[in-house]
Amino acid sequence: MIKSFKVKSTEDLGLAAYLCGCLLSSFQRVVSANRADELRRAERRKALEEESREALSALRAKCEEKQKRAEFRLSTIALDKEHNLKGQR
Repeated sequence: MIKSFKVKSTEDLGLAAYLCGCLLSSFQRVVSANRADELRRAERRKALEEESREALSALRAKCEEKQKRAEFRLSTIALDKEHNLKGQR
């Protein structure tokens, strides 16, 4: 914590201005670094969301293909069963 002090000379005033400039510069660097980190996190989050959407889409397509194959096998089994029953009569 910086305490206030009385300016006794122009040297004190110059020193105070220098210190304020240093503090401001440090603060601006911290803010800039925080903003850069925030932007990197946002970009990474966006990339992860896109990867998740693509993976989900691929999984849905795979499930639909499996369902189509299962329905085809089921219809084939039903037809074979029907032909076998007709052949037994």
